[in-house]
Amino acid sequence: MYAQSQITNLIIQFGIGGLAGYALGYALKKVFKLFLILLGLYIASLIYLANIGVIKIYYEKLLQTFNVSQIISSLSETSLNVPIAGFFIGFLIGLKKG
Repeated sequence: MYAQSQITNLIIQFGIGGLAGYALGYALKKVFKLFLILLGLYIASLIYLANIGVIKIYYEKLLQTFNVSQIISSLSETSLNVPIAGFFIGFLIGLKKG
């Protein structure tokens, strides 16, 4: 009986984490699409303004500002337990479906 309740509890935690991950992944993909559209319009407007001479863009400084390798190295690793595993799997499915 004790082992059965542990398995049931594990399935419930995995399911709740999976549903939460799916919802977040789906919503995040929709929001990210909108963000990319707005970012593209913003960049296009900056390039247009630079071409007509209104502004000047310093590309070297821009690349230094967004140092991707430094951002990745600052992320810490977490241990993968069952609720997080369910959340992560649901999140990936939500991203794919969104």
